[in-house]
Amino acid sequence: MIEDLRVANTELVRSNKEIERASTNLVGVNTALEESIRGTFLLSSLFSEVCLVLSNFFVLVFAGLKDELLAAQVEARSTKAQLEGEVALNRRLRTAISDLSASWEVEPMDESREEARGDALVDQLCYLGATLRDRVRDALHIGVKRAMAVVCSGFL
Repeated sequence: MIEDLRVANTELVRSNKEIERASTNLVGVNTALEESIRGTFLLSSLFSEVCLVLSNFFVLVFAGLKDELLAAQVEARSTKAQLEGEVALNRRLRTAISDLSASWEVEPMDESREEARGDALVDQLCYLGATLRDRVRDALHIGVKRAMAVVCSGFL
């Protein structure tokens, strides 16, 4: 019986050693697993921090872009209103030049080729001014000739 107990004790010691080895192996595997989990956690934590930083960056960028877009829209509306005012003024000037040309019986300029240029109204005003100046000069010249004819015929 003592021998049986010694054999059983030896088997228990062997199985205890095997359990200790298995426990050591499990601790090693557990440590490797914990390190892997920590590494994964660090990577996922780092990834979430990067995502948070990028999302904040995009929010700031898009907020800035939105502000710039709103400012550009306001500026575009202002420019459009100014342009509409200038177009209305251009129409009124064209009408005034046409009315003035008609009242002085001056042939209007050919506007079909002038509309593409920005200084068409200036050209029309210059044409009207030159035509009126020539007419006034011609009228004065004819008047002076008649007056001289009257003076020469009556006083000779």
